[in-house]
Amino acid sequence: MKKKKTLSPKSDIVFKLIFSSQQNSNFLVSFLNAVLRTGNRKKIKKATIKNPINIGDKVASKESIMDIKAVLDDGTLVNVEIQLRRDHNMENRSVYYWSKLCEGTLIVGEEYDKIPPCIAINIVDYVQFTKTIKFHSVYVIKEEETNEVLTEIFEIHFVELKKFSKRIKGKNYVLNELELWLLFLLSEDNVYLNGKFKEALSMDGMEKHPVLKAKEKLVELSSNDSVREMVESREKFNRDQLSIRARENRISEEKGMKKGMKKGMEKGMKIGVLKEKINNVIENIEEFDVSDDFLINKKKMNLEQVQVVRKIIAGNVSAEEVARVFDIEVEDVPKIHDSLKNK
Repeated sequence: MKKKKTLSPKSDIVFKLIFSSQQNSNFLVSFLNAVLRTGNRKKIKKATIKNPINIGDKVASKESIMDIKAVLDDGTLVNVEIQLRRDHNMENRSVYYWSKLCEGTLIVGEEYDKIPPCIAINIVDYVQFTKTIKFHSVYVIKEEETNEVLTEIFEIHFVELKKFSKRIKGKNYVLNELELWLLFLLSEDNVYLNGKFKEALSMDGMEKHPVLKAKEKLVELSSNDSVREMVESREKFNRDQLSIRARENRISEEKGMKKGMKKGMEKGMKIGVLKEKINNVIENIEEFDVSDDFLINKKKMNLEQVQVVRKIIAGNVSAEEVARVFDIEVEDVPKIHDSLKNK
C-alpha cells in the first residue's frame, strides 16, 4: 500500500487540528511561549481553547475561519491565524480581528481596567513588510516621540515564514523555541527544510519537546482519510473563492473598459461639437461683427461664454477660464481652437 504524503502543517485545517485540541493544548502553550516570551512576560502554563475543531467538521464555507482563540492562565485573550495567500489589507484585517477579540470582554457596569490584554498573532507565508529583514514583528500603541506605551491591552504580532526560511538556508546554529516551531510549520515544504527539522529533532533534550509530539500528531492526521477530505474540501473552497474573485475582477475590468470607452467617445463628441460651435462663432464675430445678443439668441451661448470667445480672438484668455466656462477639462482646451494650443 502506497504511503500517504504527509500533510502540510501550514494548511489552516491541519494547523488548527494540531493546535486547537484541548487534549494537546501543550502544543499551543509551547508555541505561544515561543512567540510571546518577550520583556517581563511570565511563562504561560495553561491555554483554554475557545473554538476547537473536530475531525469531520464542515470547513468549506466562508464562515469557517480557521483561526484559534484561546484564554491564557492570566486572562489574556489570544487569536492565532495562519495566512498562506497574500492579503493586501492584512494590517487592517488584523486590527479589525483584534477589535472583535477585545469586544464584549466587559460586563455592563465593569470598569475599563477590567479589559484583559488581547493579542493577535498572524503567521503569514509571504513577505509582509519589505523594509525590515526581521521575520517576527511586534506592534503596540506608543507615543510618537517618547515611545511610551499607551496601553498593555493592544498587541499584534506578524511572523513571516518566507523570511525565516531564507534566514536558515545554509546556516547551522542552535534554533530558539520560535525558530523550532516555525521549522516544524515549514517541514513539509521541501526536502531541505524537512532535513533541517529532522536534524533539530535529533539534538539532545528534544525527546520530550512538544514539537516532537506535534510532528507525531501531524503524521497521525495525515493518515486519516476524514482529515484529508477536510483539507481537500477546504482547498477546493479556497480555489473556488479565488476563481470567483478573479472572474469578478475580470468582469469589473471589462465594465470599466466599456464605461471608459463610452465616456471617451462621449467626451470626444462633446469636444468636437464645441470646437465647431466656437469656430463658427469666431467667424461670425470676425466677418460680421455680430453683437453679443445675436450670439446669445442664435448660437445658444450665455453671456460669459460669448465674452470668453471674444477673449480667445484677442488672445488674452487662460486655459483654466475656458475650461471652467465651457465645462471641459483643462487638458482638452487646446483641442477646441488652434490659438489655445500653447495655453
